[in-house]
Amino acid sequence: MAKSTTRKLVRRGADVNDICTRYRPRRLSEVVGIEPVINGLRKAIEQGESRSKAYLFAGTPGSGKTTLARVMAMGLNCEQGDTAEPCMECSSCKQALDKIAMHIVELNLARLNKKEDAEEIVLGMSNGALTGRNKIYIFDEAQQLTKAAQNLLLKNLEEPPPNCYIFICTTEPYKLINTIRDRCETYEFFTPTRDSVIQVLRDVFNQEETWKLEGKDKKKFLELTKGFSVRGILKSIDKAVRGGLDTINQMGIEDEKQANVAALVYKGEFKAAVDALSKIEPLNPEGMRQGIRKYLTTCLRRQGFTEEGLLTVGVMACFRDPYYSANPESYLIEDIWNACCVFKSNEE
Repeated sequence: MAKSTTRKLVRRGADVNDICTRYRPRRLSEVVGIEPVINGLRKAIEQGESRSKAYLFAGTPGSGKTTLARVMAMGLNCEQGDTAEPCMECSSCKQALDKIAMHIVELNLARLNKKEDAEEIVLGMSNGALTGRNKIYIFDEAQQLTKAAQNLLLKNLEEPPPNCYIFICTTEPYKLINTIRDRCETYEFFTPTRDSVIQVLRDVFNQEETWKLEGKDKKKFLELTKGFSVRGILKSIDKAVRGGLDTINQMGIEDEKQANVAALVYKGEFKAAVDALSKIEPLNPEGMRQGIRKYLTTCLRRQGFTEEGLLTVGVMACFRDPYYSANPESYLIEDIWNACCVFKSNEE
């Protein structure tokens, strides 16, 4: 049985500017808020050669899917042996940290989603690791793969090449064909609990000596960040310290104009939302679509909606898939209209 470990966020060097990078876990003991996932991965490490060669990490953006895949990749190649706690000192760990490890291949499938791309990936898998003990493939945004490309990957999931491990990360697992999901050991990543959020707050404020927030503001902060991922919480802490608690109301959306439009959609105010949209130049319809969906998702989670519950809310389908139309602005306005109708009817 895996030894119980007190988990905490560990601060990296002061020269690391990005708040999320500064506290990104590098060992399983540093991961906060998803204990069932951590315990399962520890057992997988302990199983040795009998462990699964293919893993599916499913969950919301910022919930730690890619980070955990990187931790596993480093642990399966650490020169101290397979471990959930990589040493960070050996040549393999250092190469992984510097992102120059030839035995760890991380691919964003949002940019490589064609059949031809999958063919090239499959060909690369057949070649053994030039460095490192195991060759690791991390597929991010896997929901973007076409069905033809997914079918090409099936053979390597059924019979992975020797010493090859595959980590598939996705926010929308239902877009993957069943045969892929059946062949993977699946882990569901979820929104952190209130206790985990308190732990994140405590860890960060203990280590960031220049950050100050009064007790009453911390309590308000807990309410404002309900439904956030750990990444969202860290970014919101950074915003709160630099710009005050009011900035958190943007709910992690960097673009204030996106947040304003999204807030109007949530209130069901179609005319005001379109008026606000018309004042944004230049308009990025796809970026706006993603921003609105992120905002609405967080609002609904605050109301207690689960992942399954979110899918039953008709408004979420409006902002799910990228546009391929020649007139994306018209489709965006149509989506905003549908969403406003849903929220307006709920109020009535």
